[in-house]
Amino acid sequence: MARALTVVGYGLPYFRRLPGGLSGELVGAAMPRLADNPDRYVLEEAVPAPTDVHQDHRRGESHGGGQVAVIRHANDKDADAITQVFLASRAAAMPYLPRLYDDEQTRAFITHVVLPQCKTWVVESPETGEILGFAALEGAMLEHLYLRPDARRQGIGTQLLEQVRKASPTGLTLRVFTRNTDARAFYERHGFRQVDENDGSRNEENEPDMTYVWQGRA
Repeated sequence: MARALTVVGYGLPYFRRLPGGLSGELVGAAMPRLADNPDRYVLEEAVPAPTDVHQDHRRGESHGGGQVAVIRHANDKDADAITQVFLASRAAAMPYLPRLYDDEQTRAFITHVVLPQCKTWVVESPETGEILGFAALEGAMLEHLYLRPDARRQGIGTQLLEQVRKASPTGLTLRVFTRNTDARAFYERHGFRQVDENDGSRNEENEPDMTYVWQGRA
């Protein structure tokens, strides 16, 4: 059985223009570390099941055994892989969005805006080392959480979101396109609530969006 190591791309809009700068540090020391690298953390993930497996759509995860995936803080060398995840996820999940930037401009956005300004984590396949997804946090704003299209419904998005929550335990804010119903359902399932809606005048795509908040841990 081939393993479809996939990630959940809950694409958020850019919400800023090129470029910018600032870096974050790895958060989540409660997670077990790999002995050979203190900056790599172990995540328990679901093993992808055959294509006819039942999918639990309430949780967005496949039923199956356990496999280990790795989450770590992103670095500059990850820019190309993060860009590919970003582009593939948006194309698959939100084909209705206009393409405002080409691949090189998007790579510049990741390199000069996302990585310098945000605390950014990536999830790697333990077998191939490929980056399956990433999350980027600036202050209490979850700017991005994207997964590779073939990595969905394995709990990886949930793991990334939990990492972000550990970094911002007092609360989170994010924006998501109104038409991205999968993303809205994902965040609502994880305790976020909608607080406003906009006609698209505040984002570059001019696509209606919503603001969601998570109130944090008591």
